[in-house]
Amino acid sequence: MPRTLSRRTLLRGASGAFSASLALPLLEAMIPRSASAADAAPKLFGVFFWANGIRKERWVPATTGTAWELTPELTPLSAVKRYVSPITGLEVKDSRMGHHCATGGMLSGTPVIDQSTAPGGENERSTFAKPSIDVVVSGHWQGQTRLRSLELTLLPNRYDEGTTYEQLSHNGPNDVNPAEISPAKAFDRLFGVVDPGAAAAAARRSMLDVLKTDTQALRAKVGVADQRRLDQHLEHVRALELQVKAPGMACTGLVRPADLSANGANLVNRFKAMTEIIALSLSCDLTRVFSISLSRPADNTVLPLGNVSTGTHDLTHGEGGDQPQVNRCATFAIEQLAWLLGRLQATASPTGVNLLDRAAILATSDCQLGNTHDNTEFPILLCGAANGALRAGTHYRSTTAESSTKVLLTMLQALGLPYSSFGTAQLAVSQALPALLA
Repeated sequence: MPRTLSRRTLLRGASGAFSASLALPLLEAMIPRSASAADAAPKLFGVFFWANGIRKERWVPATTGTAWELTPELTPLSAVKRYVSPITGLEVKDSRMGHHCATGGMLSGTPVIDQSTAPGGENERSTFAKPSIDVVVSGHWQGQTRLRSLELTLLPNRYDEGTTYEQLSHNGPNDVNPAEISPAKAFDRLFGVVDPGAAAAAARRSMLDVLKTDTQALRAKVGVADQRRLDQHLEHVRALELQVKAPGMACTGLVRPADLSANGANLVNRFKAMTEIIALSLSCDLTRVFSISLSRPADNTVLPLGNVSTGTHDLTHGEGGDQPQVNRCATFAIEQLAWLLGRLQATASPTGVNLLDRAAILATSDCQLGNTHDNTEFPILLCGAANGALRAGTHYRSTTAESSTKVLLTMLQALGLPYSSFGTAQLAVSQALPALLA
């Protein structure tokens, strides 16, 4: 009979100067026989962020409810549409500082603190006044996993405009949770501990070779279903090892890049590596909260798109007409979101639910229309089912320009957290969006 295992069981191994440990996914042997599906598969929370907004005429679905149809900028979500709820017509009720106020207001439900030396001028600076939503959620779950939360980013900050532009995750004013920009370093932090004195040749070895003995011992303790799940997990880990060692990517072990390429050419490969890290960390129950920024507020990176040769922020202010290149940049961001959601959907627990079934994920940006810094018709997608607490796949449209903070309150309630109101000042709300709660 298979033995009962702790959820915190690790594979460990060492070979000479090379040592490693590897977290495991949730296995049947880790689930008490009396546990309910909710106990076995706790809820998850995430934030996906991209810069410079959307084109609302190519974003807003024409119909509401579950029969909503994909629009040009939302078309990449076709494979995960039943998990995605577009929320349209809402407004971030703070328009003082363009990208600053939209970012902070959307992610914290509180107006940012204006730190500008000349308020209203070019030298804008700001910081969050209150914790961001990921910190609020992780605070309630602290101690239940090894890591309180996981913060990742794909591009460096190139502005000196305060912490609002520097990091998504805030504990409070000028107090941030720095996001990891290297897939290799994120991998090391979560899944492996490598002796920094190991030789470069050892660093090129697979972690799985070092863990072979412990892996074989674990296989003898678990049932056939867990053996298959363990094999799948190890295959994903090996694929990620190869991915972060690929040309243009950071490498696990000793070799790490000094900085990211400024042209964004390797952005897709890095995002896929980060996506794998998120899926593995959630599957292994190392954390239940993550945030990832594809690009930071007002980012001006030239995206790896054949028909785009100008930075996205400059495009939003300089491209004429209906801005087809801006539209392409927004669609690119949703393509990456679709990849992330698809990877979470493909990862199932022994109870049969996948990570997207368990999750509530906020996908949003730093403005609606970049060339005017418009915060009305704000781009918001609520993704996942939160173990059935959310009515996934529902387009909700506000006809009264309701506050974007209602989305945060809705998510908190779907996660089972004790909130009947949220936010401060003009962003405060005392009502969620019941149409999205099951």
